[in-house]
Amino acid sequence: GNLYLSRLKSAEGLILPKNIEGTLYLSGLQSTEGLVLPENIEGTLYLRGLQSTEGLVFPENIREKIVL
Repeated sequence: GNLYLSRLKSAEGLILPKNIEGTLYLSGLQSTEGLVLPENIEGTLYLRGLQSTEGLVFPENIREKIVL
């Protein structure tokens, strides 16, 4: 299913699963520091709050789209 972490402000210590069967909401993050994204996301990846994607490694497979 979907994973709602929209209110999360920091990815420090966050361990995400390798696969997300739905959409991943990380709209509250402002920095990619410490963020390791899953290898596969079957839905959409929401990263609206990021100031920059520098250094971010995107998943190998995203079925729908990335929203920045």
